[in-house]
Amino acid sequence: MLSKLFVNLFNWNPQLFREIKGRLKTRNVAIAISASLLCQFIVMMVFREMLPPTFVQYCVEVRPYCTDIDWSHWWVDIFITLSSILLTLMLIGGVYMLVADLAKEQRLGTLNFIRLSPQSSQKILLGKLLGVPILIYLAGAIFLPLHLWANISSDLPLYWLFGFYGALVAACFFLYNASVFFVFLGVTQAWLAAAITGIFLFPFILIMQLYTDDIPNIIATYQMNVLLIGGAIIISGVILANYWIWQAVNRRYRNPNATVISKKQSYWLIGCFQVYLLLFFLVANIHNLT
Repeated sequence: MLSKLFVNLFNWNPQLFREIKGRLKTRNVAIAISASLLCQFIVMMVFREMLPPTFVQYCVEVRPYCTDIDWSHWWVDIFITLSSILLTLMLIGGVYMLVADLAKEQRLGTLNFIRLSPQSSQKILLGKLLGVPILIYLAGAIFLPLHLWANISSDLPLYWLFGFYGALVAACFFLYNASVFFVFLGVTQAWLAAAITGIFLFPFILIMQLYTDDIPNIIATYQMNVLLIGGAIIISGVILANYWIWQAVNRRYRNPNATVISKKQSYWLIGCFQVYLLLFFLVANIHNLT
């Protein structure tokens, strides 16, 4: 059964098969799983120590001895902490691994050898994006049961969990794409790419930690339909950015000396950007009028 799965994977994308086969060694898998479980254990122990012997923020009533715990609030904080760890792991760790791998391939000249293969550039690049951070994906997947349990126990709507993972996938594809693009432009310092990612990621994690309790009030103030429209605009912008970065990455992969985009593509890019801005201001004006 497993051998058949690997055969199908090899037939579909040989580059992905090679990346996975080279990284899913017993030692590497054991380290990834152990590190993920240890991290979750530390999180639970830290929050366990925060449970009050007398009184802290999770105590519902002020008494000489705290006998009633706000478990929902406790689990919400665990959910947010796990989400922050996953964001850091997937984005910073994935970007670092991709840049380090591609920089090594360029330095050794093996990337030019891969270019000679009959596979399409899309398949090779997709194999890199999915295969290089495979241990990161594995460690993140081990978080899922506890993350799901924290979501359920906190009484948060399940769409919070789905929304988080949807945003995580979109952010991963965008940043992984961008990291490959910058490697093709000559940026080969993996630590620098990871540090820049961390700098941009830090404000989002800080907002998650500080304003989670205010989300119901924010929804009530700005109305759900306005937030959905704003979310749709952001998502469409991310999709457009992903598409054009993907086009540029494919073009530079096929010919390292080529321009980032062709003249025809530049016209389409400007057109897409103008249409996006037009829709953005149109929606904003409609909201102001209402």
